[in-house]
Amino acid sequence: MTLPGGGFGELLSHGGAPIVLPSAHDALSARLIEQAGFRGLSISGSSLLAARYALPDLGLAGLGEMASGVADILSATRLPTLVDGDDGYGDDMAVRRTIATYERLGAAAVTIEDQARAVKRPGQGNAVALVELHTITAKMRAAVAARADPDFWIVGRTDAYTVEGIDEAVRRAEAMRDAGADALFVAGVKDASTLEQVARRLTPTPLVAVDYGAIGWSLPSPDALAELGYRLLVHPLVLLPAITAVMSDRLSQLNDGKRAPMTPGSADAGMALLREATKLAG
Repeated sequence: MTLPGGGFGELLSHGGAPIVLPSAHDALSARLIEQAGFRGLSISGSSLLAARYALPDLGLAGLGEMASGVADILSATRLPTLVDGDDGYGDDMAVRRTIATYERLGAAAVTIEDQARAVKRPGQGNAVALVELHTITAKMRAAVAARADPDFWIVGRTDAYTVEGIDEAVRRAEAMRDAGADALFVAGVKDASTLEQVARRLTPTPLVAVDYGAIGWSLPSPDALAELGYRLLVHPLVLLPAITAVMSDRLSQLNDGKRAPMTPGSADAGMALLREATKLAG
């Protein structure tokens, strides 16, 4: 199967600022991201779980449930997509199945992390325990062996920064790279100084940065990130929290006996966007 857009390696071969990846939580949001002109997107496990199952990202769902949502999203876009593969949903054999499943569905890259599944915590900076180093490196090797296309990226994610500090995070990232990871993501890093330290020790391997857009997150500009070696910039919460707030507000107005009408201009614009996003291709 040909990777969408030639995969992230092809996109990155042209240089420039990091590829910005807004996170899609369903097919409609993926279609809107593509129509907005982005070169790629990501699928956040937390957002997919919240939107599809109204569940927190605590390791409650398995590959089958997650793959159903991922399949819906990938069917609506031709953009290269980075999929959150969690911990691979089990042992090395499960990792192989996860990679094969997502590659077959049309993903361009999958992230595999080292959080301990029994005490998994959502987001970044919240991890409380990690699997042993030999466990995650074995999973990286299994992931690399499972892919059919060498341009399909395996992204190694470590949550060690929060649990054990930057030295252990770098050590684990290096081990993931040595086991075959194509790109690396040190989770929980929120400031420019630490991002620079990580980059200095891990480049030239392509790095992933994440911007939650929340208080306490202070990332450099995309151009500055590119200079440091960060090639993918993920925005996991750019859509779903805003959408949730709007839905909650409008339902509250309706429940209070108000019609909660949209203004004529916004109603027309919203319906036009919806028609455009849901029309059949061709």
